[in-house]
Amino acid sequence: MSKHVLIIAAGAADDPLTDLDGRTPLEAAATPGLDELASLGRQGTLRTIPRGCSPSRDVATLGVIGYDALADYRGYAGIEALGRRALPRDGELAMRCDFMTVTDGIVTDATAGHLATAEARTLLDALNEELADRGVRFCAGLSYRALMFAPAEWGQVACTPAYDLIGQRVERHWPTGRGSRALRDVIEAAADVLADHDLNRHRLDIGEPPANGLWPWGQGVPPRVRRFRERFHVRGASVGAVDLFRGVASLVGWAMRETAGATGWLDTDYAAKGRAAAAALDEYDLVTVHVEAPYEAALAGDVGAKVRAIERIDREIVVPLLERCRRWERWSMAFACDVVMSSQSRTHAGEAVPFCVAGSAPFGGDERRPFGERFAAAGLRVDPANDFMEYFLRA
Repeated sequence: MSKHVLIIAAGAADDPLTDLDGRTPLEAAATPGLDELASLGRQGTLRTIPRGCSPSRDVATLGVIGYDALADYRGYAGIEALGRRALPRDGELAMRCDFMTVTDGIVTDATAGHLATAEARTLLDALNEELADRGVRFCAGLSYRALMFAPAEWGQVACTPAYDLIGQRVERHWPTGRGSRALRDVIEAAADVLADHDLNRHRLDIGEPPANGLWPWGQGVPPRVRRFRERFHVRGASVGAVDLFRGVASLVGWAMRETAGATGWLDTDYAAKGRAAAAALDEYDLVTVHVEAPYEAALAGDVGAKVRAIERIDREIVVPLLERCRRWERWSMAFACDVVMSSQSRTHAGEAVPFCVAGSAPFGGDERRPFGERFAAAGLRVDPANDFMEYFLRA
């Protein structure tokens, strides 16, 4: 019996930063667990975003776990709908919606101060009441993330992802294409409702950024793929908080291990995720742990928080799980990023991302080098990323 652990650190890859003396957050962080993992096996890069494609995290995450998302791509929000267990009805599609703070027409905070889920539900209740006659309905996600179910005719609308709006004027990014006028009317009507809401007035009174904008993007419907167990003959379980990852897990048939304290933010309970994964290993062949914190830190432009998040992933997830894996006769363990998430520009990039892997089977050997983007770039190149899973599972 083989046991496998995959850790996906969302947005952990980055560019060299002046604040870190030309190092990336992965290189600057103290990561003895990842360094040991890389030294036991090897490190390299994964091409998670096909060349010429937008650096979308659904495509990247599916690539890391062995799927060619573009083969049957149906849109970002369709996967999040699976994770939320709230599916489009006949004649509808799903759109990801982000609560934002807009100041004088400019997006100043793409998370509205990391709006609490309970506050988001309150605002969405108001939007469902006030916009009921516009053919849309809203469903809360986690924190500032939400879903909007809209007419299927809007499927060809071109929308800028919310994470690309930071510091931009909204008027430069209005949706275009068939159905865009109706979608723009919804965005403007939502802004009117949010501006007058008591919750946002209260947030202003206490010095918190108001959630006075709602931005739809990433429309789609749930795709269909072959289940992971059918493809790889491995029973999988997953640990994670955000709807994107939960949707990916649902799509491929992994069991989801619910974890108290998993928030999808910097304050997530890293150790609880590690414990949940370790417990799941007793029952499943593969356990995948997803941590959103590095991505959220970069989205906020907080380099220090990103370094600390990576260090906690290493200390509270990588180290104990590596120790647990090595108790088994046959095992493999890997750490990978999904996309490059720049802490400076606060948006995604499509370059290859670093990974490291080790196990009871020989994966080839690197010299004892610390794990990070520079040394990974000189290692094994997996292009496309969906070729990685069979290599990883060979223990």
